[in-house]
Amino acid sequence: MANFRLPPPYTIIRHLGKGGIGEIYLAYHENLRKQVIVKKVKDHCVDIMDSRIEVDILKNLHHRYLPQVYDFIQVNGGIYTVMDYIPGYDLEYYCNRQMHFSEEQLLFWMQQLLEVLDYLHTRKPPILHCDIKPANIMIQEDGDICLIDFNISIDGESNKELIGLSSQFASPEQAKKAEMILAGKDGNRIHLDGRSDLYSLGAVFYFLMTGIYPDAKRKDLIELKYLDHGYSNELENIVRKAMQPDIHKRFKNAKEMQKALEHLEQWSSSRLFKKKVLKATAIAAVTVSVFGGALCYRSVDERKYRDFADAADIYVEKEADCDYKNSETSEIEILYDDGIAILNTKKYQKYLKRDSQRKEEVLYAAAKAALFLEYFNQAEDLLQAAVNCDEENAELYRDLAITEASLGDYEQAENYLREAKKRNLKEEDVSLIRAEIDLLQGDVQTAYFMAEKVLENTSDDLMFHAVHVFLQAAQESGHMEEGISFLQQKAESMPVSSQVFWLRSAARMALQMNETEVAGECLEKIAETGLVLLEDRYNLDAVYEEQQNWDKSIKILEKITEEYKTEYRACIRLAYVNYQWNNDRRPADRTYKQVFLWYEKAKEIMEQSGINEEKDADMVQLKKIISQLEELGWRAE
Repeated sequence: MANFRLPPPYTIIRHLGKGGIGEIYLAYHENLRKQVIVKKVKDHCVDIMDSRIEVDILKNLHHRYLPQVYDFIQVNGGIYTVMDYIPGYDLEYYCNRQMHFSEEQLLFWMQQLLEVLDYLHTRKPPILHCDIKPANIMIQEDGDICLIDFNISIDGESNKELIGLSSQFASPEQAKKAEMILAGKDGNRIHLDGRSDLYSLGAVFYFLMTGIYPDAKRKDLIELKYLDHGYSNELENIVRKAMQPDIHKRFKNAKEMQKALEHLEQWSSSRLFKKKVLKATAIAAVTVSVFGGALCYRSVDERKYRDFADAADIYVEKEADCDYKNSETSEIEILYDDGIAILNTKKYQKYLKRDSQRKEEVLYAAAKAALFLEYFNQAEDLLQAAVNCDEENAELYRDLAITEASLGDYEQAENYLREAKKRNLKEEDVSLIRAEIDLLQGDVQTAYFMAEKVLENTSDDLMFHAVHVFLQAAQESGHMEEGISFLQQKAESMPVSSQVFWLRSAARMALQMNETEVAGECLEKIAETGLVLLEDRYNLDAVYEEQQNWDKSIKILEKITEEYKTEYRACIRLAYVNYQWNNDRRPADRTYKQVFLWYEKAKEIMEQSGINEEKDADMVQLKKIISQLEELGWRAE
């Protein structure tokens, strides 16, 4: 394995083992700055997988319970798939430890699996998983499932060959199809559809409930009603219907099975389901904590509190690991939303009241994300609530002072600053707040030089805000050129991993001054590091457009569309740039084909994402351009 290499932007971290159809590696994606799974497709599967249509179908799947497929690459004649790395354990891991799952837990997972199957089966063309089993159902760190390792992800219309199915959980028709293929016979006359996946889903839950492998070929499979499994008759009926040998007797689709679960819940006199008294079975009667696999006997309330505590701890740790200086704005938006979701989740409310320390930690983590996003009113509310939990935390008062200064209330900022200093706030943090208050009060010269001094010494957690104050003070004090020079010098003195932040700050300042050449130099250096953000690419495009360098502009925008499948803004820009480029050409050489193509692509993405075209100013302007072209006789070719 040591000699195994992949081309940039991938770096192999370690070999993980073998999956259903090939070798699996953990790798690092330099552009995305995240760990990914790289899976080598076995040689005998290459012909089946080597379809651009199928590749595009998989890359365009976007669902919270599916790993995102990023790429299909060819290296030395081999095909590799690149997809999300999902931390956590699969259900097989828990089953091997003889864990018993509550009915509530099983229904929670079943609902999520049906949601993702409904998504897959209603694609055009429909997508079948074809290998649903405990080993392919990951339990993520937040307790949600993730359905991994598509067998071949065949569509129900083409009905291609099966690869490496799991006999214990395959439907009878799936097992028969595979048997015929192995015997050299034409298996395509046996049709599979979404009901085949529903059988496998039922088989998984049969196994989770009983500990018995439900091999479709077994003639002696014990019916659920004869097993003392401890679950409700209603759940038993749902599993039994999903596992009917006759495909026509199963649920028609995932949506129908979902409705059966909803009916079960409505039938119950409580939020949970009426259950038989749980008796000891072949599986040990313990409760699983899906946030790490710890085992203990817990009451329902204790388990719910543990779920809350784990969710809060995971969130706080995630925020602590966040590199604000080199993160996409969208990533911070998700971070903020996740914190608000925990704080607003009804089932967590009493635990938030009980556990003031965790509440304060979640509040503060969400507040820091809000500050980065300049959601100052929200940050103020979160920080004040955090202070009510911990009145001695100097950093809370520090950030409240920053928030109030940003909102224009320098008197309140001064008050919070005094409270922070009482609690031994670091001197460089005091200087930063003083610089912002000076800026607010109009003393821009003092603010500039103080902010510059702060940037020499401030801690990482305030670095981004310190640069924000510095940029604003430089602009208002007339020190823009000196400011750019200072930031560029800082970048030169830093290792590559830290250069990017300072180069990005210098580029922002240069763009404010319309110094496109300087901005372009900084942004191109960032691109060379591989630590480029979406914002950097759009800014570099703005530079190229200003310079009327249409070729480079088109190249960087097309790169965005390749890596960010839902980024409709890049499609709009591509349409506009192609329009400008053609306008610069001789009339005889003009062709507006790409303008129409990118316009349609932008419309498609916006429609799929539920975005109103009329509320996007750039899209409205592009529509006018399209109308003008059509009036002149141009049409999409």
